[in-house]
Amino acid sequence: MINEVRAYLSYRQSSLKMNFWRTNSNFEVDLILGNMQVAIEFKAIDRVRRNDLKGLNALKEEYNPKLMLLVCQEKEMRKLENNITILPVNDFISMLWDGKIV
Repeated sequence: MINEVRAYLSYRQSSLKMNFWRTNSNFEVDLILGNMQVAIEFKAIDRVRRNDLKGLNALKEEYNPKLMLLVCQEKEMRKLENNITILPVNDFISMLWDGKIV
C-alpha cells in the first residue's frame, strides 16, 4: 500500500514527503504525508478494534493531523468519533487516485 501511495505521488509529481511516526513507547503510524497533513495506518484485518487505533490516537494527541485513516479489509467506510476514518482497501485506492486523499 505504501508503494501505491509512492506511485501516486510520483505520477502526480508531488513533492509531499513520506515518513512514518514512532514513539519511544512503540506507538507507531505507518505513513505520514507532508507535514502531518495525512496519517495512514494499514492493517490486514476484517474488523477494527480499539487496540488497532492506538498509534493514530497517540499521534492525534501530539500533532492532530488534518486527515487520519485506517485502511483495512472492512467492507464499509465509516468515520469514528475521534476523527479517524476507516477505509476499505479498494475505497482507499479509488480515493487516492481520484485525488481525494492528497
